[in-house]
Order: sequence, then C-alpha cells, then structure tokens
Amino acid sequence: MSVTHVAKSFGNILKIALKKIPLQAEFFAFLWYHLSMLGILDRKKLFNRLSLLIIFIFIVNFLAVKFYWYSSIWWLDILTHFLGGFWLSLSVSWFFSGKSTQLSIIKTLIIVLIIGLLWEVFEIVVNETISKNNFDLSDTLADLFFDLSGGVVALFYMSKRLILKEEVK
Repeated sequence: MSVTHVAKSFGNILKIALKKIPLQAEFFAFLWYHLSMLGILDRKKLFNRLSLLIIFIFIVNFLAVKFYWYSSIWWLDILTHFLGGFWLSLSVSWFFSGKSTQLSIIKTLIIVLIIGLLWEVFEIVVNETISKNNFDLSDTLADLFFDLSGGVVALFYMSKRLILKEEVK
C-alpha cells in the first residue's frame, strides 16, 4: 500500500508519492531479535562504549556549566542533547539485548522522549530556583528534538551494523 501526500505549492496541488517505509512492528521485532541473537549487541563491548560516551557527556556538561560555554558556544547544547539521546537509545538496546522480550524502535524512542522530558523538567526547576533564568519554550522543544534525533541516529547505526554483519556472513 502506498501513501500519497497532497501539498499546495504556489497555488498548484502536487501529489507526492511517498515510498512505503517498512516501519511496521514486524520490522522492529526482526531488527531487535537479530541485534541480540547475532551478537551485534555484544554486551561487553557495547557497555564499554556506552561508559566512555556517558563519561564524555558528563565531562563536557561539567565544563560547559563551569565555564559558561552553553552561553558562548551556541551549538554545545545541541551536541550534548544529541549525544544524550544517542547514548540513551543505545543504553536501552543494551539493557534489553539479553532479554527474551523484543523492544521495538518506537518503544525505544518513547523511552528517549520520556527521559528527555524528565530532563527538561529538571532543567526548568533548576533554572527557576537556582539560576533564575526565564523558561524558554523554543529551547526546550529544540532539546527534545535533538534528544530524539540522537536516538534515531543510534537506531540507524545499529541497523546499519546489522546489515553489514549479515553481509559478512
């Protein structure tokens, strides 16, 4: 089944046929099953990489807060939220890779979104009580967007590794 999107452009109606993207539940279950069963999610190697990544994120965040880099380097907040979403998505994959239950990509992204929302609530509370900064909705939405973007890139990274691993066999 193909999906058609109708868009208006300068008064003209354009029909844009979108390719069917195999983002059904079967694909998610297939991906997670093979990631865990084919050894692509080598738990020890992935744990080591996740540990290094979270240490890097914490060091960057600590230095950024201490030296006010978030105010002077405009893209640093984007980078830290992107890396945080990337780390969280891989961490969820690591946590559930040894389980018999299969976790779908959508569920992983929902977990990334929920943790991102909780982090934003924490940022708002800290800004309101300690630093007395005003709430900025556009910053919060951008942070959530980059959290999810990092999560999506991590999932594409894992699926790419799955494809490359299957080609080698």
